Amino acid sequence: MSPILVTTVKDDSEPRVRDVELAERLEYANVKNFREIIRSNERYLNKINVLRVAPLNPDPVLGGRPGKEYWLTEAQAIFIIGQSGTPKAKEISVEIAIAFVEYRRQTFDVRLYGAIARDMLLPAPRHWEREFDERFWTNLHRVGGWKRPAGNNHSNCAHFINRYIYEYLLGRLGLTALRDANPRGDAGDRTHCHHQLLKDKHLTRLRQHIAVITGLLTNAVSLKHFADQFARAFPDANLQLGLLFFDESPALAPSGSQSPDSASRSFALPSA
Repeated sequence: MSPILVTTVKDDSEPRVRDVELAERLEYANVKNFREIIRSNERYLNKINVLRVAPLNPDPVLGGRPGKEYWLTEAQAIFIIGQSGTPKAKEISVEIAIAFVEYRRQTFDVRLYGAIARDMLLPAPRHWEREFDERFWTNLHRVGGWKRPAGNNHSNCAHFINRYIYEYLLGRLGLTALRDANPRGDAGDRTHCHHQLLKDKHLTRLRQHIAVITGLLTNAVSLKHFADQFARAFPDANLQLGLLFFDESPALAPSGSQSPDSASRSFALPSA
C-alpha cells in the first residue's frame, strides 16, 4: 500500500488526511460506513479543530447522489481511528503519527534559516544511538529534584537539554531551526531526538559538551548551583550564534574565575 498522503486543502494551512485514506487502511469495505462514524462524532472533532468538509459530485458515468468527504488533522484522525473499533486501529494510529511528522519535516523550509540550517541539519534523521548516558540522567534528576517516571525521563529534562546543550552549541536561531525540523505531533511528542538530525561533523563537539555538562551535574547540589558552575565554566557563551559556528571552542574558564554577572544568574527553564 502506498504511503499515507498528508496535504493541505484550499484556504487552510493545517496538514490533513482524507477520510478515504483512513477507511482503506482500517479495512472498511465501504467508506460510507466510516464517514457515518465521522458524522456521529462531528461535535467532538470540531472541538479538536475545524472539521473540513468537501463536496463530492456524482460520478459522471455511474451517477449517484452528491456527497461529502472529510479532511482530518492529525489529532482528529487519531481520535476517529480510536472510535472505529477495528483490529488495525492501533497500527494505523502509529502510521498516521509518522506520516504527519514526515510531512512537517519535508515542508520545513531550510531557506528560513539560511547557512545555519544547511550547515547543521541532515536531510533525514539518522538511526538512533544513545548520546546521553545513565550518569547524565541520574544526576540531572537528582539536581533538578525531579521524580523520574518509570521507563522515561521527567519532562523538564528536555528544557534543560535545550538550554544548556543545544542552545549553547547552536545558538537560539540554530535551536529554533532544529525544533522546526523536528516537530512535535499533536500529542506533543517528537518522533526523533534532536541529535539524530545533526550532521556527523557536529557529533564530536556535541559529545564533548555532554561530557562536560555531565561532570558539572555530578558536582552540583541544585539547579542554581549547576547554573553558577555553568556560568563560570563558559563565561563567554554566545547564545545568539552558538558554538558550532565558530572554528574553535572557547576554553573552559580557569577553576577560580567567574564572570561578573555569574553570581546573579539563576536557572530558568525555557520552552521545549
